[in-house]
Amino acid sequence: MTTPDDPYAGQPAPEHGATPVQQPATPPVQPPYYGQQPHPYYYGPPVPNPPSRVAWFAIGAGSMLMVGLVGLFALGVILAIVGGELDEYADDSYYYVDQTSVLDAVEGPCEDMLEAGAEVKMFDDPKKMASAIRAFAVTAQGVADAIASANPNQDSKEWRADWETLSSDLTAYAGNLSDAGAGALYTSTHPSGEMPAMVRMAYGSDAYCEVPSVIVALDPEVDEYNSGHY
Repeated sequence: MTTPDDPYAGQPAPEHGATPVQQPATPPVQPPYYGQQPHPYYYGPPVPNPPSRVAWFAIGAGSMLMVGLVGLFALGVILAIVGGELDEYADDSYYYVDQTSVLDAVEGPCEDMLEAGAEVKMFDDPKKMASAIRAFAVTAQGVADAIASANPNQDSKEWRADWETLSSDLTAYAGNLSDAGAGALYTSTHPSGEMPAMVRMAYGSDAYCEVPSVIVALDPEVDEYNSGHY
């Protein structure tokens, strides 16, 4: 006879003297994994089916489209910036000299110009500095004369004009430096808002003929222009 609390209720009676064996309880039915068929006796919340191949394809295509649109937008921004810079150079008559006859003609004069630039000492005695700048201005005009003698094309003519302007501006500055001393200011000749000549000359040719930094440093407009455009 068994009682309601008897753990062996419903089990066959053990033989005389044997130890009764309790049958293990049926383990609970575990919920299925994502996309797995549920157990027949599982009564938990419904398990969603995984997306179909069509759905995965749609998700992938949408992601690729989004990446492509972002890339096109970024490319448009870059092209707009580059285009604006090119338009700005075009407005400033930016040139590039690669004419062989001109490059050959200026080789010697450019060497003379660079040697003269090495003699200009910043913060030197004003009269000594003025003398060195006058000598440099002569060599700058020599570069312009060499360009004119080599049948220059339009870009080369613009380069020559900048050398002539530089020579003239330096000659005027040397005179002010002799008269006013260290308080004299360099003034570059160019229309308001236009790229200073020494900025164009820094990037305007294939020749080894860059204006020395000590001369460029005389013009405060170079730093002002560069800080606003680069």
